[in-house]
Amino acid sequence: MSLPATSQLVDRLVMADLVDRTEHAVDRRVRRVTILPSGLRFLEELGALRLREIEDALGSLSPGSRAVLARAVGRAVEELEGELDGTLARPLPGRRRLALSQRRP
Repeated sequence: MSLPATSQLVDRLVMADLVDRTEHAVDRRVRRVTILPSGLRFLEELGALRLREIEDALGSLSPGSRAVLARAVGRAVEELEGELDGTLARPLPGRRRLALSQRRP
């Protein structure tokens, strides 16, 4: 996300009273963005809505298909967590290691 796009997004979040933005005491180039209680409530409501949507979508699957999906998602989460915490010695076949220290262009 570009700096101007990020700034515009934060502006909208401030106007919606979801976050607060303050200047750094010493470095005026730095802004501190803090989530407000209303922002936390919004995230909780959004998370609950997304969970209901996922449950509704998966509810149409057969029990067998749900079990297969649960195993596959569980394995994917384990692999991603392993890559993030470095417990995977090498990337899985056909995959490259996540480069978390590199910045996106």
